[in-house]
Amino acid sequence: MKFTGFQSLHWIVWNILLAAIPVLIAYPLAFAIERLSLGKKRKVPLILWLLPTLVWLAFLPNACYLFTEWRHFLLDPDYRLQRSTNSDDAFAVLSMARQSIVFIIYSAAGAFSFGLSIRPMAALVKRWNIVSVACASIFYLLVSMGVYLGLVVRLNSWDLATHPHYVLHTIKHAVTTPNLVITITVFAFCLWVLYTILDIWFDGLILRWKALTKSRR
Repeated sequence: MKFTGFQSLHWIVWNILLAAIPVLIAYPLAFAIERLSLGKKRKVPLILWLLPTLVWLAFLPNACYLFTEWRHFLLDPDYRLQRSTNSDDAFAVLSMARQSIVFIIYSAAGAFSFGLSIRPMAALVKRWNIVSVACASIFYLLVSMGVYLGLVVRLNSWDLATHPHYVLHTIKHAVTTPNLVITITVFAFCLWVLYTILDIWFDGLILRWKALTKSRR
C-alpha cells in the first residue's frame, strides 16, 4: 500500500518504531544508573552499564534518519516532476499538500525522538558534573558517524554485532576521507544545535504545563 509515493505505510511505521527504541532505552537506563550505580548504595558497577549504553547509542541514529526524509520530497525526480507538471491540477496540488504534511509529521517524529532519546542521559551526566564540551563533541560526532553509516552506507544498527569488521573498515574509510570528515563534522554540529533547541523547547513545555497545572488547583 503506497502512502507517500516513496514508502509504504508499514515501512514508515517500522522506521518510527526504530526511532522510538533509543527513547525506550534511555529513560529506564538513566533511572537505573542513577539509582543503582550513582546513588548512595551503588550496588552495580558503572562498567556493567556499558553494553546497554552502547545499544542505546547504536540505535540513536535511527531517530536522525526521519528528519532527513525531506530530501526525498525536495530532490527525488518523481516529486520534482509532480511539482513542475501538475501545478494547475487541483487534485495534484491537494496530493502534494497531503504528502507535505506527512513529511512534516514524519520529520517531527524523528526530531522529537532524537531529543527525548538524549534528554534523560544528558540530565544524568549534568547532575553528576561529568559533562564537558569535549565529551559532547565526541558524542555528536559518533551519532553523526552512525547517521552516515546508516543513511549513506545503508548499514543497520545490529551490523555492529553481526558485521563488526565491515563496520570498522567503513569507519576507517570515513575518517581518512577529508570530504567525509568535513560532512560528518558539520552534521554533528547541526545535531548539537538541534538538540539544544529541542532541549530548551521541552523545558519550556514542562514549565508551561506545571504553571497550567498549578493554576487549576
